[in-house]
Parts: sequence; structure tokens; C-alpha cells
Amino acid sequence: MFKFIKELFSEKQERNTEEPLQMTSEATLSYVKKQEAAEQQQLNAKLNFFLQEIMGLLDQLQKKADQLEQAHLRNPNISEREKHFMQGNREAFLRAVRMLISHLQVKSLTTDSAETYLKGANAQFQHFASATTRPYLILKEFFANEAKQITLDIKSIED
Repeated sequence: MFKFIKELFSEKQERNTEEPLQMTSEATLSYVKKQEAAEQQQLNAKLNFFLQEIMGLLDQLQKKADQLEQAHLRNPNISEREKHFMQGNREAFLRAVRMLISHLQVKSLTTDSAETYLKGANAQFQHFASATTRPYLILKEFFANEAKQITLDIKSIED
């Protein structure tokens, strides 16, 4: 009789030791998938927040570019040659700002596309910096405050 009872308990123990291992691996896999999904949701929420923040900064930058376009000279008593320099460099600077804005605008970001977007954005910032050095320096002579505000906004987006 004891032998029979021992066999019952030994079979149950064997089953219990095997089943929990199977359940444990399944439960572990399920837990890992749930954690991964939760982390993915958190990452997507952070990416969406980042995207909304960038879009807001780009809108501010566009408004400041429009202000620079509409700005009048503080001293209208300058030569025509200086006016042509000012106008040409203002147009070149604004064209570069608007190209930067258009390249940085994106409708959505995923974890897969975020790295590509950031690499492209860094390349655009470098191109913008090299392409607008001369126009910016000339514009500072005519529209110092407006030009500086635009560059500060671009720097805040870049950071």
C-alpha cells in the first residue's frame, strides 16, 4: 500500500516538476512579449511627443521666417546696391530656412524610421549651416534681431 502511495506522489511530483517548467517557459515568453509590447508603446508615445514638439518648433520657425520676409529696414536711407545685397541674401536665407523646414517635417515616426530621420536631420542642419553662413552674416547688418531669432530657433530644434 505504501508503495502504491509513493508511486502516486512520485508521479505527481514528476508531473508537477515537468509541467511548471513548460508553463514557466510559456509564462516567461508571454511575460517577455507583454513587457516588450508595453515598452514599445512607451517608446511610441515618446516618439509622438517628440514629433509634436518638433512640429511646434517648426511652426514657430516658419512664423519667424515670415516675419523676416515682411520686415522693413530700420534705416531706409541706404544705397540701392546695399538694398540689392540685403534683398538677395534675405531671399537666399529664407529659401534655405524653408527647405530645412520642409526636410524636417514628418507625419509620423516609428522606432524603425526614427534613426533614419535623425541622421537625415543632422545632415540637413550641417547643410543649412554651410549654405547660410554668408547670407546670415549680411542679414545681421540689416535685420539683426529677426535673423538671430531664426538661428536660435533652429539651434533649439537641433538640440
